[in-house]
Amino acid sequence: MTCCSFLFSRKKTASPPEHRIEIDEEVSGIQNTKLFPYKELKMATRNFHHSNKIGEGGFGIVYKGTF
Repeated sequence: MTCCSFLFSRKKTASPPEHRIEIDEEVSGIQNTKLFPYKELKMATRNFHHSNKIGEGGFGIVYKGTF
């Protein structure tokens, strides 16, 4: 079992597909980091259930997720 925490902020409205940007390691400058698709994050946090909320800060809510 793998457990990780991550920072995720949900938007009220989704961006149209043509406005979405794919981010990779070269663009983000972050090394040794896996970027997860929204679908996987939603499943790992049980649809961002309040029982998985572990904190809140300036960038949004922090959830615990199990992959």
